[in-house]
Amino acid sequence: MDRIACRGRGGAAPAAFDREMQRVQTSVQEATEKLKAIQIRKASLSRRSSEASTRQYQAKKVERFIGNLENALHLHRRLGEDGDLRAAVRSLKEQCEALQAELRGQNLEDRKQRALRSVNTNAARLMPLLDSERPNDPLSLEIDDLTVKVTGTNRDDYLSEIGSGSNWLSYHLAIMLSLHQFFLTLGHSPVPGFLIVDQPSQVYFPRKLVVREEETPAEPLLKDEDIEAVRKAFSVMAQVIGAAQGKLQAIVLDHAPREVWQNIDNVVAFEEWRDGNTLVPNEWLR
Repeated sequence: MDRIACRGRGGAAPAAFDREMQRVQTSVQEATEKLKAIQIRKASLSRRSSEASTRQYQAKKVERFIGNLENALHLHRRLGEDGDLRAAVRSLKEQCEALQAELRGQNLEDRKQRALRSVNTNAARLMPLLDSERPNDPLSLEIDDLTVKVTGTNRDDYLSEIGSGSNWLSYHLAIMLSLHQFFLTLGHSPVPGFLIVDQPSQVYFPRKLVVREEETPAEPLLKDEDIEAVRKAFSVMAQVIGAAQGKLQAIVLDHAPREVWQNIDNVVAFEEWRDGNTLVPNEWLR
């Protein structure tokens, strides 16, 4: 039968209801305490389980290490007995060395290409300062063919196809100076810091330029545009040498008169070999 509590006339709960409420609250408190105890035991067991798993994992690692060590020792023993296996190992080593050499070669090729890009960039900056028909066209040093390639709008031209002594002089000077500019960026370059240029003005002044006092020239020897072209060559050399701050020197052997190269910074006359005063003294020939 269902238990039904009824209020009295005054609306107050009977004493039986209060006793029941107290009993229920006591039961709830006991259940709560038991639940807390269970949670504590669960947490403790979880910690123990985690520690056990860790120990088990470490034990397996030790077992795997011992197994790998035993396999390595077994393989080592077989290497001393199995000739075929030794040959296979030797072949694999040779393949590995070949691959390493190929990688080193690729690295060398990358370094070479970076060096050429630097040289070509330096030369491209110098070309507009020289006397050339195509000063703004990209150029590249072709080290396999020992020539210069100039990239045009429709085609690429090699130096032998361009012609003109002034072009040849300009491209040679630009490349030689740009090579030295690159060498100066290296920490330890085996290339000496000097450049010898023989008669750069001969392209413009092929005829005799030195006139003695008793001689009268039949026509003007020098044209203004030729003088300006030669001065450009001297000026570019002087500019690169000045920027090197004493680390680069150019020795120019030329028959051009003083008026061609005078008043250019970093250009200094050292010796004039005429009238018996020669590069190789006469007494050396006796």
